[in-house]
Amino acid sequence: MLSEADYIRTQVDEALEKDEQEERAQENVILENAAPTEVSPWLEMTRWPKYLQGHSFNDVALLALPAEPSSEPLLAGFSSSLDRIVEEAHRSIRDDKVNVFDQARIDSFIQRRRAFDRPLLTKLRDSTYRNYKQAFKRLVCFAYRTIQPENRVALAHRLTASQLGHLDRMVDVGEEMIGLKQDGVGEGGGDVGGGSEIVRQRLESRLDRACLYFCIALLDHTLKGDLFESTVVGFLAALAVDPEKKILRDASSFTSNLSAFVKISQMLVIQMSVLMAEEGQIEHPADVLDEMRDRFMIHGSRSPFNWVLRLRA
Repeated sequence: MLSEADYIRTQVDEALEKDEQEERAQENVILENAAPTEVSPWLEMTRWPKYLQGHSFNDVALLALPAEPSSEPLLAGFSSSLDRIVEEAHRSIRDDKVNVFDQARIDSFIQRRRAFDRPLLTKLRDSTYRNYKQAFKRLVCFAYRTIQPENRVALAHRLTASQLGHLDRMVDVGEEMIGLKQDGVGEGGGDVGGGSEIVRQRLESRLDRACLYFCIALLDHTLKGDLFESTVVGFLAALAVDPEKKILRDASSFTSNLSAFVKISQMLVIQMSVLMAEEGQIEHPADVLDEMRDRFMIHGSRSPFNWVLRLRA
């Protein structure tokens, strides 16, 4: 039996341990006013603390991680699809499927045309392209993970009916591709020259089309109420989380992500216009490129892209 002194000491130790556990748990939670004595114009503008308050740094960061091929084969397939789409957009520009006037048009963020607008810069280092594409791949992963029933982090964004429809098509085709791969036809070939290889190529083409439409639908999201209804705007907040330092990234360390989003968005819009022309939906890529640009790719539009431009500025 404990003496009175030992009993009191045990009670004090337990109370201290409980306080330490609560303090450690509090450190891992994002707070709206974590440091009320310090005013950050950057965080006031982004509104990330208010959007993410109460959630764990680690839990939020996990939503925006790149796909893990072994445990997330579907998301790995989506990421590969985005690689192919951007490469195809690069070829479209190189092969002049979109002329220099349209390239200059999509590379300008203001409404009026200017004589000195330059064509879209696509001659980037391979490492730069890899980093730029990674940001958009993580967006697609974020969109998928946040609508799963097992997701514990309830954020404010919502996919629109159009976005959900395109994502459902991606999932259907992606699961077909996984099944085909399990049957012995991998990405490298397998039954080369046979029927299964032709099926794989057709599935890739269908997945790429669905993925492109989904990405464009994410961009073409009119913001009339809460900014964070947009999956893109919510994703940027999740991308800003540094789970190791338990902070939200500052402007200097986050700007490269914004530039990546801008560049890949431009490439996707170009490829969308080329695809629609090739499918006979329009006569020339310019017919729809100008429309998409004016609707959600410039300053003044009610779009996630305009929000990105504001943050980058």
